[in-house]
Amino acid sequence: MGPLCIKSGLKAYRTSKELKADGKVTIAQVTGRQEAIGLSNRKSRKYWVTVSFVPEGRRAAVTRKVLVDSFEYSRIGQAPTIRITYLESNAGVIRLSDKVETECGLLIAGCLTVLGSIGYLVYACWRSFRSAPNHNPSSLPEGHGLPPKYVEAEQSQFNPS
Repeated sequence: MGPLCIKSGLKAYRTSKELKADGKVTIAQVTGRQEAIGLSNRKSRKYWVTVSFVPEGRRAAVTRKVLVDSFEYSRIGQAPTIRITYLESNAGVIRLSDKVETECGLLIAGCLTVLGSIGYLVYACWRSFRSAPNHNPSSLPEGHGLPPKYVEAEQSQFNPS
């Protein structure tokens, strides 16, 4: 889970940094709104807004369907146009706002998950080694844990016949 959050978080972070640095602001037409209610949980709702805009220096319009939260959906309301920020190099990357914030929440959550998992593994290993009996060979009874041939060879070396 942690590595997946880190991978997705890095992608979102890079995209938001690119949009913040190189994003172009334009007016987009709101061409559709959609609200979906979850089948298993009626309180689970998803909102999509479809926008269409013409990027600077191009003739063809770009249409994108964007998943938004309930606050953004109600903010857009029934407005026919909204301000968006898009990447000039890739007009498919957009944010439904003229102000772009750097997104790092998912990246931080992934890092904390991985660090927590590593910390737990270190603790579990430390705890198991601490509670394990001492495996010092001098503390074992004679021949304990050794193959029989090795024990016989050891005894014959010390007791010449």
